[in-house]
Amino acid sequence: MGLNFQYFMKKEDLERVTNENQHAQLKTGQKRQLSRRWWLVAICTTLLLGMVIWIQLQPEPAHLKLYGQYFEPYPNSLHTISREDENLSLETQAFIFYENGNFGAALAIFQSISAQNPQPDYQFYEAVTLMTVGHNRSAAKLLDQLKYSNTQYLPQVFWYRTLCALRLKDLTQAKTDLQILLEQHGPYQQAAAQQILKHLEQ
Repeated sequence: MGLNFQYFMKKEDLERVTNENQHAQLKTGQKRQLSRRWWLVAICTTLLLGMVIWIQLQPEPAHLKLYGQYFEPYPNSLHTISREDENLSLETQAFIFYENGNFGAALAIFQSISAQNPQPDYQFYEAVTLMTVGHNRSAAKLLDQLKYSNTQYLPQVFWYRTLCALRLKDLTQAKTDLQILLEQHGPYQQAAAQQILKHLEQ
């Protein structure tokens, strides 16, 4: 009987020790897993940070640098603004926004004018506004249409179409438009056009 009691005690001790060992192993395994996760997170974060820094340190492509150097909204020379009028026309509203740098609002009104009564001179300003808000592909399409219109801004159309082509990485189109600008449209932006063309032909 005494032996059986010792046997059971030993069995209980054995189970207790086994449970403690299993519990300790489980904790150690969890700690290792947690440690591995933290290492993975640290490695991924370091790689991501390294990639971001590397991208930031890359030089800006030449065509984007040229675009940034030469693009600026064309000044309003089309519509005289009289702010004293109580009933402002759509054209006046568009150019008030345009001159104040609120290009999103100006664009909405220019597009409304084009939908009601398309006029090439106003569409030119619509295209420049599209470029200003970053819609260069839409601006390029509109400028391509204006190349064959009777707009008084034809040299400017070719100039801004060149800038769109630079922004869109269409260097062949940029060269073509620059050559037309230089050959057919006289002195407008001549020095800048020659500089860009020289750079593109290198």
